[in-house]
Amino acid sequence: MGRPTRWILIGSLLFLVAYQHFTINRVTKHADAVIHQMETEYGKRVDDLQKVIADKKAVEEELNQAKNELSSIESTLGQAQSQLSALGDRDKPLIEKVNTLLESRQILEKRVALLTSEKESLDKKFQDISALKQAIKEIKQRRVEEKKRSLKNKDRQLLIAGNR
Repeated sequence: MGRPTRWILIGSLLFLVAYQHFTINRVTKHADAVIHQMETEYGKRVDDLQKVIADKKAVEEELNQAKNELSSIESTLGQAQSQLSALGDRDKPLIEKVNTLLESRQILEKRVALLTSEKESLDKKFQDISALKQAIKEIKQRRVEEKKRSLKNKDRQLLIAGNR
């Protein structure tokens, strides 16, 4: 091997070493950038998961509060129902009285309606003058008939009393 070949070989080897060094540096920088990007993505994911966990804890606390409120409302409802049933037992006689009063009110309302209709029919009857004159004649005739009856009864009593 001659000198120029050696120098070519040494130069080639140096070039290869420099190229490998450059390539390794470039690959390392790229790998570092990818690793850094992955670290930031995983950091974001971890932050998101921590937020989800915190939200879940907050929701669980709200759920527990709601359960506690529900149980207190249920106990209050039970107390109110027992008080209501006690009031219902106490007020049964009053309710019965109210029902009877309502029934008697309905009866009275029917009676008032009947009397009102009778009054209206009488008003219609006496609105007409000729009907009024006829009613007056009928009343006079009744009085005359009543007087005749009472006179007959008196005559009979006198006859009976005189025959004795």
